[in-house]
Amino acid sequence: MRAFFNWAIIFCVAAFSGCKSAEETYYRGGDEVRLIEAVPPTRPDWLTVAPRPDGRFFYFTGISENASTEAQARDMAVADALKKAAAYAGVSISGKSERITESHFKASETADPSISETDKVLQSARAYFSRFRADQYYVEHFGRVHRKRVMDSSFRVSVLLSIPADEVETAISESRKRHERSFDALWGDNYRAGVVVVNDGGSSENFDLVRAVLTEYLTQNNVLVVQNQTNPDPDHPLLGLKADYADNEDAYGMKSVTGTFSVRAFFKDDGGVDIVGGSMVSANAGAGATQSAAKKAAASKFLAARGAELLRLLPGVNGP
Repeated sequence: MRAFFNWAIIFCVAAFSGCKSAEETYYRGGDEVRLIEAVPPTRPDWLTVAPRPDGRFFYFTGISENASTEAQARDMAVADALKKAAAYAGVSISGKSERITESHFKASETADPSISETDKVLQSARAYFSRFRADQYYVEHFGRVHRKRVMDSSFRVSVLLSIPADEVETAISESRKRHERSFDALWGDNYRAGVVVVNDGGSSENFDLVRAVLTEYLTQNNVLVVQNQTNPDPDHPLLGLKADYADNEDAYGMKSVTGTFSVRAFFKDDGGVDIVGGSMVSANAGAGATQSAAKKAAASKFLAARGAELLRLLPGVNGP
């Protein structure tokens, strides 16, 4: 009898604890908000990995914030996917209007964002992608259940969007032409105010080391380098620098490394899109008594071998 009682307790705990999952229940403002329904019931694979371009279409996914209606959440998801498509193509679309922060559902604290913001994104995106199509939606309906009634409903929607390949490729081509023209104009107006060298994705340790070597080289060639700018002024041209190193076998008691150096000259427009003027990549080996000395030697060899090419990324600057 005692064994039966123990098993009964285990069964009850398992039954009650197993009816909720991390995805189905979350807490907001002290109220328990549950996933009431998901359509389709199973999460689609494209939520994890979007389909690759197939020659006819490019595919982008978008997700909405929690919205008070399903229709509004659908529009927000499509707008989010179009923003990603625009970023991929290198074009800028509007949609920076302020949100309406007043909540119409105080208990669930579901904000009702400005519909005009979503509409602006949808309207401006059509200038580039007039034939986009929402292929699939995944709709999650949340709410607080009280006495079998659903209260404070909110909706979150994900979408898989397809855009004809020719529209995406045309947008990319137009973006490149426009950026090349505007880069030359921006650089011609502003490079004398100084260049800001920024980390373009490598480790901060390698960046600091190579930036010191690069700054000395640029200064010797009459290029002003603006120092200590965490958030550079938009008027300053940027030199993006990325440095990666791989260890080689030590030779004659010396440390040896091979450095891969990537440099690009660019500006950022008002929408945060990079306007790139040119780029280069070089691999160079170096040796030294210490790891740091070997890395500096590789950076120096890079500039000795490819410095003139690097300076040609900067219009109006004469190489050595």
